[in-house]
Amino acid sequence: MKPIASLASVGACVILLGGVAPARAESPPAERTWSVPLEACQEPTAVSTTASGHAVLVLPHFGAQELQYSISFGGFAGVETAAHIHGPAARGQVGPILFTLPAGSPKSGSFAVTPEVLSALVGGQLYIDIHSSTYPDGELRGQIDDSGSACPPPVDAGVDGGLICDGGWVPSADANEGSGSGSDGCAAGGGRGSLALVAAIGALLVRRRRR
Repeated sequence: MKPIASLASVGACVILLGGVAPARAESPPAERTWSVPLEACQEPTAVSTTASGHAVLVLPHFGAQELQYSISFGGFAGVETAAHIHGPAARGQVGPILFTLPAGSPKSGSFAVTPEVLSALVGGQLYIDIHSSTYPDGELRGQIDDSGSACPPPVDAGVDGGLICDGGWVPSADANEGSGSGSDGCAAGGGRGSLALVAAIGALLVRRRRR
């Protein structure tokens, strides 16, 4: 009987020791990336322009002390006069300037992130604003959040030089001349020809549903 009792005692000790084993360290979160459209429709005041742009911002890991950015745009009727990151402010609201960005397109770099700025960033309370000689208060704006575009698609999408691509409608090259964005990966489709193809596919799907 004694050997059985000894084995039971050893098992109890193993269980107790396992219960007090140090917790396994967790790996830090992966990097966070924001893909931000720069649009006139996000400006609080009315803007009529063919300009457009895009920005990618990367936080190497949660709690990082710097935010990396890459921004490109074009199509201004005038010229760029200033570019900033503002906040904290929600969409449609105006916030103070936090960082001044270099002139020109494309522009890239990084800036230091304080705990307060990090909180506003994660909360979607920062935005990019690019000012021009035509619209000194801002011609293109992009809220740094996960909501995507705020603009409705143009009614003539795919017509008059627009391109229908895998990712959706892309304005004509003339509208964004000098923006650095081309038609790679897109088929020009002849404007109205592409729109007709889309309409034909839609009609075919409707006929199949009726059967």
